Amino acid sequence: MSREITLNDIADALDHLDYESREVWVQMGMAIKTEFGEEGRGVWDDWSRQSSVYDKSAAKASWKSFRKGGIGIGTLIQAAKAAGWEYNPGELDAEERKRRREVADRRRREVAAEVEADEQARAEWHARVAAASLEIDQLLEWGGKSAYLERKKVRPFGIRFVPNGFLVITHIKALRIELITGKDAVTAFFGKQKRGEIDRETVSFRYVRYGTIAVPMRDAAGQLWNWQFVTEKGDKQFLKFGRKTGLFHFIAEHEGSYQERPALAGHLFSSSPAAIAQVEGYSTGASIHQATQYPVAVAFDSGNMPHVARALRAAFKSAPLLMCGDNDRDTDGNPGLTKATEAAEAVNGIPVVPDFTPYEIPQEDAA
Repeated sequence: MSREITLNDIADALDHLDYESREVWVQMGMAIKTEFGEEGRGVWDDWSRQSSVYDKSAAKASWKSFRKGGIGIGTLIQAAKAAGWEYNPGELDAEERKRRREVADRRRREVAAEVEADEQARAEWHARVAAASLEIDQLLEWGGKSAYLERKKVRPFGIRFVPNGFLVITHIKALRIELITGKDAVTAFFGKQKRGEIDRETVSFRYVRYGTIAVPMRDAAGQLWNWQFVTEKGDKQFLKFGRKTGLFHFIAEHEGSYQERPALAGHLFSSSPAAIAQVEGYSTGASIHQATQYPVAVAFDSGNMPHVARALRAAFKSAPLLMCGDNDRDTDGNPGLTKATEAAEAVNGIPVVPDFTPYEIPQEDAA
């Protein structure tokens, strides 16, 4: 593929692609941002506006979330050609070809520098959220009541409870995270917010209510990086800018003394457990653990399943790994089953779709 492609060429190529497909829409946006950076947003947005479900705010938020370097422009070119697009740049003289090569080379260097800067900024925010997560840990309790757990008919395994509501304030430009506790301080903050004294462009906040459960998100070494908060209604929330990829919560019973005990996410296990299950959501994991007594890794969403599976396989070379995916039969492509199968194939595991229908326990919604 030629690297001398222009935004005019991209606009022409996009005309051959399905703007109603969210998957295509996202992939094309990522490819354009990787190749052209912010300069490409206008072309992508103009194409997006043809969709019957176009939403300006949603498009803006999606573009902002796209990571450079994830999907390259070749993905867009290949898809457009498969849809009938023909790239015809016309006859170029040697000087014009040289100029275009120089522009393309400069653009690649700029994108590479931007990718590196983005990764550095992301890593720094991950570290800030990890530090805040340790502070939040001090605000939580081991026991408590949860309407969500009662409704799901599952017990608390290694999770925490919110005894008093608190605020997590992310100061985006100031590069810091602030916790506000106590009824008076929380009320004062919401008063400022109501009066318009909080700049929502530079300050983001989340109020964590009483009755919420907090599921710790750890890496294989046991380090706490983030929390998943599950409200009484079952809404799932994460700390802004926090890490998720490769993190999980482990549900397991404490084991006795073994000569060889691998450590994983803060737990010690026998060197050859009967089986280890992996799921997307906490209630599904707790249900499986209650039914089987197997250790269970909660991956939080389908996209994280393959990453967590690799961490499990690295710790347990031969243990059977059961990839228990949500059966998203009503969702295009059934992402729960698809990702569970992908995770199983990556680690020589076994894809499984738990069926809770006979017990009238709703399946865990994707986070």
